[in-house]
Amino acid sequence: MQQNITMSDFAKQTGITVSVYHRIESGEREIYKTEFVAIAKTLKLEPEELTKEIYNLYKGGVLDKYSENLRAGRGKAHVSADAKSIMNLSKTLYGKEIYEFSKNKMVALLGEGREDGKLHVDKTAEALVFAPFSLRRRKKVYAVKSHPKSTKNILPEHAIYFIRYDSKVSEGDLAVVYEKDFDQHEKHDAEIVSVEKRGEDLWAVSHASGNEFKIKSLQKNQIHRVVFIALDDEDQA
Repeated sequence: MQQNITMSDFAKQTGITVSVYHRIESGEREIYKTEFVAIAKTLKLEPEELTKEIYNLYKGGVLDKYSENLRAGRGKAHVSADAKSIMNLSKTLYGKEIYEFSKNKMVALLGEGREDGKLHVDKTAEALVFAPFSLRRRKKVYAVKSHPKSTKNILPEHAIYFIRYDSKVSEGDLAVVYEKDFDQHEKHDAEIVSVEKRGEDLWAVSHASGNEFKIKSLQKNQIHRVVFIALDDEDQA
């Protein structure tokens, strides 16, 4: 992706000076969310797209040669006055500090829906997925990939559910009910449910099987609320 812009003009458009970039890259200063969003906007990307770009460049080892101090755990700025491509801009913009910022915007992708309509979750899975910037407290969030049979084709096959493991559910919520205590086991089967109120009680009704669960009869760690659904399945890391 080419960017017909000099480093000086780029700095003006983002509102971040080259000297500040240098401080960020040398580990003297963190990058703020507003600055990251400004960089993405100038590159004509959504913040999530820039996050993916940065993470994948580092994951693939593409940027190692741009940072002499990478192995020492700190980035090094290489300011170029005529950087006109995303690869050249990366010499300055994509040091370790910004990489760490990007990585923190990711959450664990722990499983997926299958033909039987259930979600199969493995807490030891190492895959990551890029979380929407609007999500807060990502450390308490994980993700699973949808399957049409999990929701009777209400959602597309490649939807991603972002789920909070410490959240309470209420009427109208979409949630996940586990067959056993989430904290006590590594691998799980679960069902996508809708939360309904009947009289004074809340019930969770499975989309796939029609099974009904009285919520106050479930253990605390058996039901987690879906807090966000992304309808475009980007390649996970």
